[in-house]
Order: sequence, then C-alpha cells, then structure tokens
Amino acid sequence: YYPVPVMAWAAVAGSGKNPLTDYSISGNVLTYTAGSEPAAGNAHWVWYLHNGVRGAGQARDIGGGTTAMINYGTSAALAILSDLSIGMWIKLPAIDAIGGFISYGKASSSLEAENVLYQLHVSGQDNAWDPSYTHDYGAAGMKELHQFTGANLPNDEWRYIGVSRDVTAKTVSLYVGNGTTVTLIETWAYTNNPTGGGGATSKLEVGRTSGLSVASLDGIIEEHYVWNRKLSAAEHEQAMKGNWPLTNNQLAVPVLGASPEVDVGPNALSGTVTGTSLVPGH
Repeated sequence: YYPVPVMAWAAVAGSGKNPLTDYSISGNVLTYTAGSEPAAGNAHWVWYLHNGVRGAGQARDIGGGTTAMINYGTSAALAILSDLSIGMWIKLPAIDAIGGFISYGKASSSLEAENVLYQLHVSGQDNAWDPSYTHDYGAAGMKELHQFTGANLPNDEWRYIGVSRDVTAKTVSLYVGNGTTVTLIETWAYTNNPTGGGGATSKLEVGRTSGLSVASLDGIIEEHYVWNRKLSAAEHEQAMKGNWPLTNNQLAVPVLGASPEVDVGPNALSGTVTGTSLVPGH
C-alpha cells in the first residue's frame, strides 16, 4: 500500500493546482506542490490503500510480555497536563487480554517530572473487557485510577475507544464505537489533576503501560490519535471514521505498517516498533 490524497477539498484559491495530482511521495512522506495544499476550512487529506478501500490496512499485534510497543519517544507536545483526548482502534483476544493501550510517562519512577500523565490499559474479564484510565499527581506519584465497567468489550471484535479528559470539570469520559456510531459509556469524576510529567526520560508508548507495573498489550492496535483538548462524541465519531479532527491534534497515525510508524500530525513523530507483528486491520 502507499498513501494518496483524496479529492475532498478545493486547492488554494487561484493557484491553478490540483491536490489530486500535484504532490510527490518519498517513502512515507507526502509533499504537496506549492499551492495545492487544502484550502482553509476544507476537509484534510486521509491515507488510503492504493485500491482506495479504507480500513483494509494493517494493524499491530502487540503480543503481550513487557517489551513490545510502539515508542514515540519524549515530546513536549505530548506531555499533556491540560484537557486531553485519545482515540484508537483495538481488538482484544479471549481469556488473556492484559497490558496497556497507551501511556505517557516513565516506567518505575518516583520523580514528579516523570509522572504518568495519561494511561489506558485493559481490565475486566473474558468477553467483557473494560478500559481503565489513570494519571499521576504529586511528588510521590499518587494515582487517579478508574475502570470503566460498562464498556464490556467483546473478544476478537474491532472497537474504537475514545477518551476525553476535562481538567476544569475534573472528569474523564469513555466512548466506544463499532464503526458506525459512538456511545458514551461513562463520565467519571476524579479529585486531582495530573501534575509534573515531561521529564527527559518520559515517553509516549502505544501498546504498553508505564509506571510501576509495565505490561505490553495482549491484543491488537490500529489507528491511534492524541489531542490536547476535549473531544465531543461527534468528534470521536469523526475520528473513528478516519476523518480525525485537526484542531489541537498532537499525534495522528491513521495507517500502520511502516517501521518506524509514521505520525502524520503536526509533530511528525517517529514510532520505533519493538516486538510486534503485522496483522489485518479493521
């Protein structure tokens, strides 16, 4: 497969350029000819397979253990203490789904600068899996932790999971989508906002937890996104369908299969792949 732009917008007015044809691709990088960029206010380009069928791409089976992950490294843009949203497609196996979906922080640290600022991991039981959310606060790395017991994610089926954190209201909302619609599962109220974070050894890991308990996901991850604002249910539904909101987007990985994985968001991060295998996506 390779990325191609989709004609979902007009080019810059008066440029005489066509965003469907005036571009070049080098490896995993798509560059528009000057003037062919999407005009302000129009839909952004998305990545497709060469046959134009979205969602027939690849995903990463993380495979469990403690070392497998996609590591996007240390990034000030992802050391998010403010409002936050996360969106990703996941699939969990029967019986032994464990480990983390995503985490920003450092493993086994007691320094406030290396606090876990956000993390999603698997809880629950066979055929009724629940995402759990956590973040750290204070110099001792105290935790706010909640299991969203109403999620009941089934075995071996693709689901979109979306999280929205509001630091003013001190709430975290979990949304689950089936590819067509997104449902609010629960809005949880916590007491303490995250503090610290952003230390030199803190990093964003997809497919693994950080903190005192390190565990790679026994499950599969495909598209994944991070924003430093609170997304609505409608915006999570957009992201689920591949039209992820651009405003305040900090990580966007709509297609997997490269090594390293490619973030097409504004920070252009590189995801170092360790110990995973490629499998069909949703």
